[in-house]
Amino acid sequence: MPALYVDVVIPLAVKDTYTYLIPASLEKQVQFGVRLEVPFGRKKIYAGLAIKIHTQKPSYTTRKVLSIIDERPVITSTQLQLWKWIADYYLCDLGEVMFAAMPAKLKLQSETVIRPGKKLDEQIFDLNDQEFMIAEAVSIQREISIDQIRSILNIKTVYPIVKHLLDLEVIEVNEELSETFKPKTITAIRLSQAFREDQENQDKIFELVKRSDHQTRAMLVILQQKDQTKIISQNEVMRLAEVGHNVMTALEKKGLIERVERVISRIPGGAAGVGDLDPLSERQEMILAEIDQIKDSTRPILLHGVTGSGKTRIYIELMQKTLAEGKQVLYLLPEIALTTQIVQRLKKSIGEHLLVYHSRINDHQRVEAWKAILELPKIVLAARSGIFLPFSNLGLVIVDEEHDPSYKQEEPNPRYQARDTAIVLAKLHQAKVLLGSATPSIETFWNARQGKYLYLEMPERFGNIQMPEMQLIDMKKGSRSGHLSNDLIDQMRKMKDEGFQTILFQNRRGFAPLLMCSACGWTTACKNCDTTLTYHQYSNQMQCHICGYHEKPAIRCPACGNPELTLKGFGTEMIEEEVKILLPDHKVARLDLDTARGKKQLERIMYHFETGQIDILIGTQMISKGLDFARVGLVGVISADHL
Repeated sequence: MPALYVDVVIPLAVKDTYTYLIPASLEKQVQFGVRLEVPFGRKKIYAGLAIKIHTQKPSYTTRKVLSIIDERPVITSTQLQLWKWIADYYLCDLGEVMFAAMPAKLKLQSETVIRPGKKLDEQIFDLNDQEFMIAEAVSIQREISIDQIRSILNIKTVYPIVKHLLDLEVIEVNEELSETFKPKTITAIRLSQAFREDQENQDKIFELVKRSDHQTRAMLVILQQKDQTKIISQNEVMRLAEVGHNVMTALEKKGLIERVERVISRIPGGAAGVGDLDPLSERQEMILAEIDQIKDSTRPILLHGVTGSGKTRIYIELMQKTLAEGKQVLYLLPEIALTTQIVQRLKKSIGEHLLVYHSRINDHQRVEAWKAILELPKIVLAARSGIFLPFSNLGLVIVDEEHDPSYKQEEPNPRYQARDTAIVLAKLHQAKVLLGSATPSIETFWNARQGKYLYLEMPERFGNIQMPEMQLIDMKKGSRSGHLSNDLIDQMRKMKDEGFQTILFQNRRGFAPLLMCSACGWTTACKNCDTTLTYHQYSNQMQCHICGYHEKPAIRCPACGNPELTLKGFGTEMIEEEVKILLPDHKVARLDLDTARGKKQLERIMYHFETGQIDILIGTQMISKGLDFARVGLVGVISADHL
């Protein structure tokens, strides 16, 4: 029987796939889409993806597959087709696409491990202080990493010391690949087998715990479950019964309960019930009927609807229908900020079938979401990275706010346009694709005009609500307070008096974008990017918004020595400060990358604004992309000519 070989994709910027020999012991286990532990380069080990198994021996000497990481494939064949299209169309390597696509916990590479060498015992007393500290740590722990050595010595550059110890054979170096994803487990409680199987025997339980009120409360909580064969988490029992770990240990010793480890999902559950939806308008029913009548299911549809026309209601109808057919849905949004609000709305109508995927969920949740999509019909709400997910039966792709520039990945490779890639993804799955926008991009509108896309229009707001009145204020002519016109300030007061909220849009975060010398015109520039640094008052730092470099603001001009340095321009921090001074009785909050770096911070600000705990919300483009707040009566765009 001829030897078997496998072509493997490595998650690196390398042009080709690499062929490895499959050992006879692994031939039956290797299959398309599983991760394989393979050597790469002189010493490194990576988790590569098996994409083709064949008997064609390469012209070069092949290395062997070391082990198989997965029992089942972690990617699909259609997904690989999309990756190859992205690599070809956007001029990058397949390995770069794999690196961008897969969650960090699925992309494994070996770590350098330090172990005791042959001459550790005889050389240890001839070493200097730093070398002795490493040798002693290796001798005690038997295995340490490079990062641990840095921590022990409290220095960053440790490789010269490690090399000298290697030369002396005091230590030896190995490369090891370790699986970093760990399923989440809990300690669960259930009745012991004797009491589960014999209901009458349960009367004896309270005889055994009658001397302890704490144990009695705990057993009542466990017995009150509707299905006593099921488990309940130990923490939940302790919380409801108001008892500690010692009580649970005592119950286990008496043979009343069993403690077991259970794997649970990190993915938040959906709403238990499905809420009622608003009835469809006549226009919405016409749009849905036209979509149903399309013969070419892969022909993209442009839904051009003004803000508030009810596009999301149409999305929900299409999602429910697709889910009922046992197919999956990908719902793309340009900003993570949008997912917080839309999730609450979708949970009421979709329930437990909703899954959220974006960069602010943690690495373990991303792996669990990835695996869930492989197995179950789901509606996936995602930012642009959602196009890389391993859909097995995709039936509908929705690209909301399709005109938004956030769909374009700029750095690093692959530099893809998620909207265009989503259209290709839908075609590969023979799925419907719907592009929604109130202001379509030029290229999408052109494709619709040319007949390449089906064009559907919703020119009126839902319920025939009037479009908002717009007023342009000339800041050179009108009266002003700081960077705000007095007309805008008066309107903000009026909004609060009438029970409405205000949004102020300023598309520049920080306090001021420029620190300038009044004498020679010097400005603070980034050492890496050669762009001006923005002053952030909350941290008293000059920051680069491109690479993240930061430094303390200069006290005097380094070019001419002038101590008079002035801040030029304004950002969201300065606007926030001015509003708080001008309207001290208003509750003011700011939503930008500085205040909403984490998922919980973002959700908290959005929740407080949606529930009316904030009167004025000041923000960057994060607040300008499709959010829907019922109490907002005024939107102020500050310095509109600079957008």
